[in-house]
Amino acid sequence: MDKKCKIVDCPPPEKNEHKEVKLIAIEDIEDYWSKPFKSNNISHLNTIQSEVFNVAFKSNINMLICAPTGAGKTNIAMLAILQTVKA
Repeated sequence: MDKKCKIVDCPPPEKNEHKEVKLIAIEDIEDYWSKPFKSNNISHLNTIQSEVFNVAFKSNINMLICAPTGAGKTNIAMLAILQTVKA
């Protein structure tokens, strides 16, 4: 496997099993760039969004996100778009 990639696996939690992921608070994102999320009443990014936040919003590294419907891929795309616009 290519050592240049990182695979993040976020399976659904089993009963009483919680993955320790620090969720990114929208208020921690610079004010101007957090407006699209605040306008949709989002207070925190979800688990997968928080896992990829540094790559999606703070870098221009390519990503491939495979996740089921409703997992938050659209907000990950929004983070990447905002990163491109602010660059």
